[in-house]
Amino acid sequence: MRRKVKNIITAIFFLIFSLLLIIGLPVLAYFSGYDRTIHVNKDTYISEYYQDVNYGSDNFLRVGKYGSGKVHTYFQFNISSHSYKWREAWIYVKFDYGTNLIDIGVNLTHNNWDEMTITWNNKPESISYKGHILCDGFEFRIPIDLDEIIDDGISVCLYGKQEGEEGYIQGYSKEGASHNEQIAWVELSYIGYDPIVLGMVIDIGTTKNHVLRKIVSCHFSAKTLGEVKRVEPRRRCLLSCSTRPFSSRFSWR
Repeated sequence: MRRKVKNIITAIFFLIFSLLLIIGLPVLAYFSGYDRTIHVNKDTYISEYYQDVNYGSDNFLRVGKYGSGKVHTYFQFNISSHSYKWREAWIYVKFDYGTNLIDIGVNLTHNNWDEMTITWNNKPESISYKGHILCDGFEFRIPIDLDEIIDDGISVCLYGKQEGEEGYIQGYSKEGASHNEQIAWVELSYIGYDPIVLGMVIDIGTTKNHVLRKIVSCHFSAKTLGEVKRVEPRRRCLLSCSTRPFSSRFSWR
């Protein structure tokens, strides 16, 4: 009797645990959310000393005082393919070398500049000041607000904030980087289920059901529960019927 009661209690606890797991994991996944990464669309720097020179094809980006004049770095990100209903959004900037500790100012600018034609003399107008950070060559992040998105993108300028400040920091541009971790990117964080993962789960479930239906329809024809008749002529279509959903749904984009 005790053993029976113990088994019942164990089964109840197992059922409760299973229910909590089934309910808890989706809830946790929903509130944990998902992220989207957008790598920089345009990046370059300009020089106060060489005011008509374009550095769009240069391998490096510089901020501070380089040579005999100031240097500013520009980034532009295109986020038109992503939803604006994010929980938070950040620009991640990576510099890996510095000659001095630089007080970096960040301005929001217009997007109407071209990577291969921008110079000190035709640089875009600044819209607003976003803040500053002390940096001697490392990764830092800049917050993005929804009202700062202009024409489905965001553009910022990094510059040495203190007048007469010596030294500069340096990082890789798109042209000089050997992998994406070396260039700037935007990270958008959302609440909810990842639509890509959710779509894959739905596709897998749909595909499995489709395959099972084809297997049953191709192999068996049941008159009653007790009598099952095998249909040989339809067996040939099993391979073509079952593989078509996999080949059409699971392809890289």
